[in-house]
Amino acid sequence: MTDVAASEHLGVASDEAKSGAVLARLKLPVSSLDPRDVRARLRRAYLGSRRYANRLSGPVPERVLAFPRNFRSGSLKIAEQLEAGRYALQGGVKTMAPGEMPWSVTPPSQAWMESVHSFEWIRHMLVKTDPEKLKSVRGMISAWLETYDRWDEIAWDPHVAARRIVSWLQCGRDVFGDAEAGWAESVSDSILCQARHIALARSRIRPGAARITSAVSLCLVSACFAEGRALRRTGMRYLRRELDQQIHSDGGHVSRNPSLHTAVLCDLLALAEVLCVRGERIPSWLTSTIHRMKRVVRLFQHGDGRLALFNGGEEGQNVVLNLVLSTDRDRKDLFLSADATGFHKLTQNRASVIADCGRFRPGQPDALGHAGCGSFEFSSGPHRIVVNCGAALVQASAWQDLLRSTAAHSTVSIADRSSAVFEVGSGEIPAITGPSEVSARQEKHADYSILRLSHDGYEPTFHVTHRRDLTLAKEGFELSGKDSLECLAKTRVDGKKQPPSTSQTVCFVRFHLHPEIRVNLARDEKSAILMLPNGEGWRFRADNNKVLLDDSIYLGDSAHLKKTKQLVVQGVVPVQPGAINTIDWCFVRMDNEPTLPLSSSKSDALAKRSAKSDAAGDEAGS
Repeated sequence: MTDVAASEHLGVASDEAKSGAVLARLKLPVSSLDPRDVRARLRRAYLGSRRYANRLSGPVPERVLAFPRNFRSGSLKIAEQLEAGRYALQGGVKTMAPGEMPWSVTPPSQAWMESVHSFEWIRHMLVKTDPEKLKSVRGMISAWLETYDRWDEIAWDPHVAARRIVSWLQCGRDVFGDAEAGWAESVSDSILCQARHIALARSRIRPGAARITSAVSLCLVSACFAEGRALRRTGMRYLRRELDQQIHSDGGHVSRNPSLHTAVLCDLLALAEVLCVRGERIPSWLTSTIHRMKRVVRLFQHGDGRLALFNGGEEGQNVVLNLVLSTDRDRKDLFLSADATGFHKLTQNRASVIADCGRFRPGQPDALGHAGCGSFEFSSGPHRIVVNCGAALVQASAWQDLLRSTAAHSTVSIADRSSAVFEVGSGEIPAITGPSEVSARQEKHADYSILRLSHDGYEPTFHVTHRRDLTLAKEGFELSGKDSLECLAKTRVDGKKQPPSTSQTVCFVRFHLHPEIRVNLARDEKSAILMLPNGEGWRFRADNNKVLLDDSIYLGDSAHLKKTKQLVVQGVVPVQPGAINTIDWCFVRMDNEPTLPLSSSKSDALAKRSAKSDAAGDEAGS
């Protein structure tokens, strides 16, 4: 089989050689057009032509050999919203009139329209497979085929088509089950045409997880249809290359987004299962990637079984995650650090702390990256206590920009600046600058575990380095922290040191609380009482600092904004080179409050206490 990318290039070049005739047909004044615009219009004309449609045609599939499982279950709540005509998808919300198709309305954004054409939402409509719903789903697919049987710039965008293929096949057992043979053949024929289009246009797919989805779609088509076997070699080569480029050695996806990481893993699991059902060999590199990615999913999990909120991620469904991890043979293999991806986890008994220790990587696919370096989330058993605000995937761009800021994360923010800089209203544009020097290491001791991390995200603007120590005591009854800002020597362009500034800048240590947490400040405003839904009580205090209680928001599923609270401790950014300003704080379960003074380093104090216990034990033994 010839290289499909080369054949695409030759096909387009062949038409561009006749550019005069094409431009005449399009009635375009050659002299007034930018060459890039001419090429883009020529390409669109070619892709929409009968010649390209003929190129995508092939033998009509007789039957589907296998259907991949959808590891992402549907939601009855979302199904009810869809039935009512409310489509809350990535990029916005739109309500349809009865009988109106979502692709026939004016979209709130292109991202929303891409989500519509992906058909990823039909899994929700099939939560209850009654005849009427199946009829409705088949009717929508038929209506789409009637309107978009040929290339369309959005509907046939390769990454959108790939997601649609995967969605249709994963719902196929329900949708195709007792459908008329002619209808099933028309859908299968369209799937193969779309797959051939993806194979030809895959080089134009934007970098990131979309390319993995596209490769998976080709591999699924090759496994599910006898007529799609010609795509197998192309799909597998494409998939292996993208996994090598996008999955770190520790198993984390380059986006550093727990939800996106899990979505990619779900697609890979579906592919591996179909290959197994078809009796085909699963490549060792695919098995290895799946294993490593599962370990990272466990790192991202809180005690409630759902995911932490970092870099545009959502909580997800614990049912889905349990299904994803159900075949993992190494459940007891506790994975607490993913250095290449940039995350660490502390666990003691029922308590978990998950921290973002990742640096900014220029040019890396990180469309929804947040300025959350140094932030953490904290849970006790099935209840989250400290969280990040989440992501507003279906909200306006202003919300997205706000939630990407450092202030929307449980870490230190300085003034109104973030540790990473984004373009305002950037949507899917990666960060311009961010932390480049990030260090993180864990220490295990008899009575506690400690994570020491630091980053230079504030160095260009405020000439300070942020250092954070997180110490989780044995049994998980106490989490203490130390946030330090160290002032670095400032230099002018000529290389000479600048005199220290006399102006002071305010910094804030923020702890965004989960909406289920009830919180009240103590009268002295030096501590706060937190009550969990199960009646468990925690006390928060900061050493010699006033504790403030402020409003916050939480978007655990990105579509539903919930009001919540945040604890804020205020400090001052040092201005003298070498000066260090430190803020100590502590969460402690109220039935296990410590007698240790918070002003001392918690790790040092615990170490002293452990040493005394060891010494006493030695004396008793002697």
